[in-house]
This record gives sequence, C-alpha cells and structure tokens, in this order.
Amino acid sequence: MNIYYDKEIDYAEIFFKKCENYGEDVGNGVVVFKNEDDDDVVGYGFESALTSVFNFQELPSRAKVAFLLKATRELNGYTQEQVIKRLEGASGRQYQRAEAGENISLDVLDQIKVAMPEADFSKVFHQIENKIA
Repeated sequence: MNIYYDKEIDYAEIFFKKCENYGEDVGNGVVVFKNEDDDDVVGYGFESALTSVFNFQELPSRAKVAFLLKATRELNGYTQEQVIKRLEGASGRQYQRAEAGENISLDVLDQIKVAMPEADFSKVFHQIENKIA
C-alpha cells in the first residue's frame, strides 16, 4: 500500500496497487482510481482527508490505520525514525508495516498508541463498531 498525504491541503491518496489508472469522482470529495486494463479499484483520493478517509465505508480498516499513522506523524513533524525510537516492545519494522497497511497484531498497535499518543484511534475503531452493530 502506498499512501500520499498533503497536510497543507488535507488531501490523501491511498493506493493498493501500482498500475496505469484513471479516476472517477464518486462525490463527497472522493475519487476512485481504477486499473486501466481491467477496471479493478486500485486506490482512492480524498479531499478533507482527516474526516473523509474514516467515513468512507469501502476503505479497509488496515488502510485507515495506516493513513492515521502517517497523517498523525506528518502533522506532528515526526519522522518514522523518531516514532520508532519511542516504541517499547515493538520493532521498527513492525511500525513500518503498520504504516504501510500490512496486518499487525493488537499488541503492536498498543505499543504504537503509547509511542504516538496524538493518534486518535477512535476514528478507526468507531467505524468498526458501526459495522458490527
């Protein structure tokens, strides 16, 4: 997964696959990027990303966690190395995997929450609770 975030204009792009693509505006400041060859969804673009990413139901939770980590880190002026130095009980590679949208354990997530308390994980987990209810 590749995540681009521009904090100056609060715009994000989240791509699951690199390929030639085109975008379709689906409203509410969201663009769906599709593979030119087979029309499969390969990514999304979000205006007002700090809100719209978490409200977009089609985006997997792991992508929302990855965006939350990257956006929080960038908004607070941290490098990955600075966050990694603050981790206790989790490796730098585990943090990098989380920010890349790969599967991580809840234990690693707990360690990241301690290292970067500015990250508001309730934005992600609120959406999960709504899906369950």
